[in-house]
Amino acid sequence: MGEVNKRPQVIYDLLELATYISEDNLDASDRFLAAAEKHSNN
Repeated sequence: MGEVNKRPQVIYDLLELATYISEDNLDASDRFLAAAEKHSNN
């Protein structure tokens, strides 16, 4: 499969969601971003 290019809005949305998650759990926020990155490379 080819490379996935994330549109700027997708990156913004992921960071916004991670920020929201981090308000309750910083580790969960880190795992969320790592999972999003992992799945975008598949």
